[in-house]
Amino acid sequence: MYRYMRWGTMVLVALVSQAGSAQTQSGPAQRARSTVVAPAVKLNAAEKTFDEIVRGFEKRLTDSGAFVADVVSQWNATGTGKDVQGTNLFHVAVQAGGKLRIEAGSREHGAGQFVCVSDGRTMTRLLRSANLYSRHDAGSTLDELQHDAMTLQTLNGSGVDFLIRPQFRAQLIAQITGVEDLGAEQLNNASTRHFRLTLVDKRVFDLWFTTGDQPVLTKLVTTTSIPIDDQRTFQLTTSGVFQWQVGVTHPEGTFTLDIPPGARLVNDLLAALQEGDIEQLLGKPAPPLELATLQGTRVKLADQLGQQVIVLIFWASWCAPSMDVMPALNEFVAEAEQGGAVVYAINLGEDPQAVSQAVAAKGYRGTVLLDPEAQSLQSYQIGVIPVTVLIGRDGTVQGYHSGSTAEARQQIRTQAVALMSGQSILPKGAQK
Repeated sequence: MYRYMRWGTMVLVALVSQAGSAQTQSGPAQRARSTVVAPAVKLNAAEKTFDEIVRGFEKRLTDSGAFVADVVSQWNATGTGKDVQGTNLFHVAVQAGGKLRIEAGSREHGAGQFVCVSDGRTMTRLLRSANLYSRHDAGSTLDELQHDAMTLQTLNGSGVDFLIRPQFRAQLIAQITGVEDLGAEQLNNASTRHFRLTLVDKRVFDLWFTTGDQPVLTKLVTTTSIPIDDQRTFQLTTSGVFQWQVGVTHPEGTFTLDIPPGARLVNDLLAALQEGDIEQLLGKPAPPLELATLQGTRVKLADQLGQQVIVLIFWASWCAPSMDVMPALNEFVAEAEQGGAVVYAINLGEDPQAVSQAVAAKGYRGTVLLDPEAQSLQSYQIGVIPVTVLIGRDGTVQGYHSGSTAEARQQIRTQAVALMSGQSILPKGAQK
């Protein structure tokens, strides 16, 4: 299932995919990983130079006892029908004893949209845009962060996910299948060494380290090809520039986090985004939308709310589950319209040409609405697609279904019929 989250105007597209098994790899990665437990294994020249620099970098950070890294990361996603780009900001403060503060966000809204803080005993995470937070025991090391999907998705591609690990050199080397030493380069008036890494999950990392006896990572570019279906992929590229303060004294309060008034405590931020927030709309008036059809006609949902049953299907052409069921939707749309309901398939974040091609390829005959900025995701508090929202004749949100399994499609059909016959499908406990 594909996850599509939005912080204000910043779109983060993340897919859950299977990484290649490190145990089946051979070549440089096998030799490089062996150096962690068997230093006698001979490395080639590029691997040896890279290992020496990363070892020195890790030692510098570890010996300092405390450091700050600020990262400006530009990202670009291509191949989804409409190129999407933006700038992310990360602020990282680390201190010996498991103390950590990470702030992440967009250039438009600042670095504090997502905050993760550990005082060495408790790990607290806050998603300001959704006013959600979680709190758990910190664990014995900062590797505990890797068990949280929200943190992983937020940091993915930034390089921060490696830097906060107590032994990031070993963690990085364990994933490498190839190392290229691209030589010395001048970067921002500094002498650097440029390396290109290929990882077991097919990601490509370009890293620039300052030269000398105290190296630091100054730039990281990551390139990831992510499959959409059997024939198509989209490419996500991030380019991060690092600013360091090593051996600093952190201000008082760095490793504490004040929770905003009214913030809701949840066990898992990502799960709450995917499933919990839209539940808050059940029994309440459906948010109004005004979107254009593929033919350019404007549709105002407010004109139909409170008059007829409405079914909203949120989808994208790069989301395989959305596309797989499109041919079967024609029958459902015909039945719904005969029963007095209206069905809108709302496309998220793609240009009209790409949408038209996808619809034509699948033979879909229903009404498609275009939401090129994916604003409806925020209005309907949706964190996962495809998702179907059912709105009753009274204009309230009556139900929703994530995914496109056969079971989900049957439930949608049954509940739509119930709504058209005048029944309520609100779950027990949902209040109007």
